[in-house]
Amino acid sequence: MPRPPRFPGPTDSRLTTGRAALIACGLTAGAVGALVLVAGRRPPARTAAAAGLRCPSAEQAVVGPAVLAYVTAQSRPAPQRFLYAAGTDSALPDPGVVALQDKGPTYMYPANPAQQAVVRAKLAKVGPWASLLVSYHGLRLATDSTHAVVRLGGRFVGGRDDGTVAPDRSVSFTCESGAWRLTRTAEERST
Repeated sequence: MPRPPRFPGPTDSRLTTGRAALIACGLTAGAVGALVLVAGRRPPARTAAAAGLRCPSAEQAVVGPAVLAYVTAQSRPAPQRFLYAAGTDSALPDPGVVALQDKGPTYMYPANPAQQAVVRAKLAKVGPWASLLVSYHGLRLATDSTHAVVRLGGRFVGGRDDGTVAPDRSVSFTCESGAWRLTRTAEERST
């Protein structure tokens, strides 16, 4: 098995501080980033279109952060565990499920009422914590592919908050310099 590359340690006398900083910058920020950091200047802001950069797939890149923004915005009651729908049109894409799992205990909530009863019994047995079922209402991508909006909703399942509806929210993103940036989270009002 090949050995990993050896990087000089802090006591290695063959490496000067300036050279070490340049190597560290080059390893972490790339060659262009290192030159910018060494020179102490910031590059001018460029839009993704002007730079010729494309953002990654919106469904893969923005759904997870949108789900995190959605559950973080819920304050009364504050969710302590999460559910996601399975086998329905409001099922979260995989990045959304992963985001929920990173946030806290997560359970699959099946479409079948008999199976839902099993999940509800499990939730009651584990404890009385607020459990938010997150529903996916879609992703809208602008025609120029520089703006994306994820719509999410939810309701609480089990415990004293059973049936409490969490407000629907739109989470907006903008593609800048080849990366999606969260720009706004807004509660949707029904008219």
